[in-house]
Amino acid sequence: MEMKNNNHKMQMDEKELDYYLEVIQALKNVSENFLKNVDLKTIPSVEPDNVTLKPGMIIVLEGIFPPTFKEQASSDDKTIGHACIVSEDTTKIIEAVEYGNDGKGIVKESSYKSFFSKKGTYFWLWPDDDKKATDGNGKKAAAYVKKQIGKTYNHNYFNKWDETEFYCSALCWRSWYEQGIVVGTSYIIPYVAPNDLISFRTRKLNQWTKSNPATY
Repeated sequence: MEMKNNNHKMQMDEKELDYYLEVIQALKNVSENFLKNVDLKTIPSVEPDNVTLKPGMIIVLEGIFPPTFKEQASSDDKTIGHACIVSEDTTKIIEAVEYGNDGKGIVKESSYKSFFSKKGTYFWLWPDDDKKATDGNGKKAAAYVKKQIGKTYNHNYFNKWDETEFYCSALCWRSWYEQGIVVGTSYIIPYVAPNDLISFRTRKLNQWTKSNPATY
């Protein structure tokens, strides 16, 4: 397996891959335990139309990562989650999706409302670094992701550092990392999942659970 890290490549043998899989499982356990212990009553429940949005805000659909084949097959509602960034125009979001662009996936701008198409629990997040996570840096994060529109989807989830292509949570992670702020997993961890953005280094501003596909 080959990983690209900016301007150089790293070769990963099977032993290293096994190590990373162990790291992922450990982080998955930490993330799941964290989410289980979160008292949702302490996070304001607000419907999407009533959330006060600002550029650079992260929105995450909580998911299962990495999902087992059994979990994937058991229900159409199972998902590894999804993440996006609120655009400079707060009626829109920017996301990396696996479909589009001749099946290769693409970074694109979408309407804010379109993000809430699936059942599940959604979180609105902001970095917990009070000194650096200003509204100004939020606008810079939004400007960064806007420049990535049109790039292809990165299916190598072990390479969140790649700036030539992105998966959804890596796009969110990188937008704030460019401002000197880390959200989700630290720089040395090769991947960041949507749930990691909820669990690590962010403030949970609002949450909303969509139980009926017909709502919103």
